[in-house]
Amino acid sequence: MEDLRDELARGEVLVVVGTGVSIQATGGAEANCIRSLGDIAFAEGRQDEAMSRYHAALALYERIRKPFSIGHTHRRLVRLATDEDSRTAHVTAAREAWRSIKRDDLVTQLDAEFGGDKA
Repeated sequence: MEDLRDELARGEVLVVVGTGVSIQATGGAEANCIRSLGDIAFAEGRQDEAMSRYHAALALYERIRKPFSIGHTHRRLVRLATDEDSRTAHVTAAREAWRSIKRDDLVTQLDAEFGGDKA
């Protein structure tokens, strides 16, 4: 595995199926791009497209276990939620993601913006 990481660091390995190494290296950038496309769609009032992009990015972030980005993506989805159950689910998921990495500052911001339990 160490040799593989060295090769990946040098850019010699583009795709490695089943190890998670290439997913970690490329999945985050791909998810960031998709989430940014969602931001553009949101800013332009295309809410359905924004929601679709955010869900696609979220799936990648969850696959590569990026709690910081998972939380931020759920925060964006709260803004697009059309019902209280969805809103609550995304607030809770963002809170859990950020608490898992001890980012209470982000939880505080989330609660200030959307309310929610302080537990």
